Amino acid sequence: LPHNEGAAGLPSWSPHGQRLAFVSDRVGKPQIYVMPVDGGEAQPITFMLNGVSDPAWSLDGQQIAFLSAMRLDELEAEDTQDALPPAAAWELDEAVKGVEEADAERFDPRVVDRVPFRAGTTFWDERFQQIYVAEAAPGARPRRLTSDARHYQPPRWSADGAGIFTTTSRQPEHDMPTMFNGVVRIDAVTGEQSALTGTGWSCHMV
Repeated sequence: LPHNEGAAGLPSWSPHGQRLAFVSDRVGKPQIYVMPVDGGEAQPITFMLNGVSDPAWSLDGQQIAFLSAMRLDELEAEDTQDALPPAAAWELDEAVKGVEEADAERFDPRVVDRVPFRAGTTFWDERFQQIYVAEAAPGARPRRLTSDARHYQPPRWSADGAGIFTTTSRQPEHDMPTMFNGVVRIDAVTGEQSALTGTGWSCHMV
């Protein structure tokens, strides 16, 4: 399939089986690409500042939901007119350099004020996995559906395409937030959330 430099993974067939979405780091940060299965070059769908993961097709094959990690200040900046996600690889490269320089200053020294603060040997960078939706075509700007200081798990579309299911912690400030995960439905247009599970269980998407 793809013959470009960089790793590729997380393949996902479109509902009609005519296209394949996957994640590749060929431009540095992992981004979503879509290619026709009968031939042709893969086209980039995202140029997200901190990369993406877990692409999920809507059932009509027109949109792809995905995760991207963002700090709260990055979310605020993204909401301003002059801080839209990069639209090309060169824009992404310049933006990533700026983020890396800012992170180096931000975490020198590193102040730990919450648990968990790392995964294995990797320190947490204060970014939370947020859910975005993008048209499954090059050039479209992704829309963010969540803006919380909590992680969201991989998205799953509803059968009618009007909503997205995921899990997130009901107590994100707890030292073990995943013990309190619940299933929520997110409106695919407005981002409005509806809790689908109560407080007695911890749930995870499969």
